[in-house]
Amino acid sequence: MRRWFGILAATTALMTALAACGGDNDNNGGSSSGGSKDVTVRLASNDFTEQLILGEIYKQSLEKAGYKVDYKAKLGPREIVAPALENGQIDMYVEYAGSANAILAKNEGVKDPQQIYQQLTQYYAGKGITPLDMAPMSDQNAFTVTQDTAKKYNLRTLSDLAKVSDQLVLGGPPECEQRVTCLKGYEQTYNAKVKAFKPIAQGALKYQALLNNDIQIALSFTTDGIIAKENLLVLQDDKGVFPPDQAVPVVRNDLLSKAGQEFKDTVNKVSAKITTEEITKLNAAVDLDKEDPEDVASKWLSDQGLT
Repeated sequence: MRRWFGILAATTALMTALAACGGDNDNNGGSSSGGSKDVTVRLASNDFTEQLILGEIYKQSLEKAGYKVDYKAKLGPREIVAPALENGQIDMYVEYAGSANAILAKNEGVKDPQQIYQQLTQYYAGKGITPLDMAPMSDQNAFTVTQDTAKKYNLRTLSDLAKVSDQLVLGGPPECEQRVTCLKGYEQTYNAKVKAFKPIAQGALKYQALLNNDIQIALSFTTDGIIAKENLLVLQDDKGVFPPDQAVPVVRNDLLSKAGQEFKDTVNKVSAKITTEEITKLNAAVDLDKEDPEDVASKWLSDQGLT
């Protein structure tokens, strides 16, 4: 028995020494800096097109780097995914900095992206979570209308809309009704009401309802490919109810400490390539051309030299 424990101790010591030889002394870790790729990254996405694409982009890039990824696509809206991250049920997802800062951190009305990032970082610090680098892309909430509706009511801005929105129906995902970055914020900021709110999931059904005049206003994302195709009008948010919304991966610190610096470097390298123009094209490929998010992400990563 003593001999067995001696062998076990020697083997453990050898494995520890070999692991140490595989990296440097950077405590932030990485497979090349004290971390390990023998971890499973529990990655989640929200339940709309752009999130499915972004989820696949990070999933595939991390797998290419050698990490295992347990991808939970379409986990739900922020109201489901954010608590899952805080509770440790998932390790990572892609947030939208301005909305998260307003909704989660309760810092409303902030318009400077760097201030948003700093405040969001402070908010997450007490929860064992770190925002990594923001992507250049920004996908803001917006209210869109058809050209016919814009002409009928002389609409160009949300201030214009406020004069007549009590005659119009707004359609959007259910959570929009109570969000300060959506209907609730619009009504407070512009001192306005809508005739009714119609819960409709993001995607084709919402835009079909808009084009059929079942609703007259749609809650859109500014990177939705269908906006240009159908010549929809994005109403100018002249009082700034919708904050700048750069995509930002948020990750639990316990995963970062295990996965190490190479994990951060991989994620940040990918984020740096995701521009507003690029993600708008990818959204259009899925929503309009009916391509699969997995395939769209794979091709984009290849085109960018990331896989």
